[in-house]
Amino acid sequence: MEFQTWQSKGSGAQVLIFIPGFLSETNQATGLNAWRKGLLQFARRRHLTCSDLVWESESLFTALAPLLNIHSNPEEILKVWDSAKTKSEEVAHRLASVVEQMQEPVHIVGHSLGAVIGARTAQLLQNKTLQSLTLLAPAIKASDFNEQQVVRRVETPPHIFHSRRDMTLMCLFGLSQFPDTIASKNPLSYFNQILTTRIHDPALGVVGLDSPLSISIDVTPLLHFQYANVVHDILRQTPHLKVGS
Repeated sequence: MEFQTWQSKGSGAQVLIFIPGFLSETNQATGLNAWRKGLLQFARRRHLTCSDLVWESESLFTALAPLLNIHSNPEEILKVWDSAKTKSEEVAHRLASVVEQMQEPVHIVGHSLGAVIGARTAQLLQNKTLQSLTLLAPAIKASDFNEQQVVRRVETPPHIFHSRRDMTLMCLFGLSQFPDTIASKNPLSYFNQILTTRIHDPALGVVGLDSPLSISIDVTPLLHFQYANVVHDILRQTPHLKVGS
């Protein structure tokens, strides 16, 4: 885990930490640049020091083979995903330790599995609170999101951006919850499980959260990987990030 600071406003400036999601580890040159364009535009107007959190989110190349050959070896997809989820918990613990030592107010913005890291980091804080927490398409079941523990360590209501057209979360994330379905290599079973998950236990990034403690914003028909293209417009909807002129 390391920080890449690409805009510094000097000592005392509020800090925005962006956490990318699954498979961003070897896609920094293109994937993170897409995020940085919008984040930089936003940060300059808000006088924020901005950093990316580069973490062990698994390699696109590691996942590419099973993604292209799903019917011959689909279980490999789950191995890559499970590895990233395990590492995400470790990263959240390390990030919480770093944030605890920071004197400046800290804002966290996370996408997909990075949003899960951001929420988990908030839960783990003991002696510091986040100034704000923005979750973009969080890759966690809505039923698993421990809102009470998150909001107690955030100064302002967390913002959750979700899309009912997020096919990545509906399909790939839905199937990852049921490895036996993947192992069956039965396309009909895939479809039934996706539908069941969408109805009975959907991802937070698909349905949001109906709660007075958080603010859920529906950005349908945005797709999972389109958030990077509109992150500046999205962050403008989070009033608690308006810390500058």
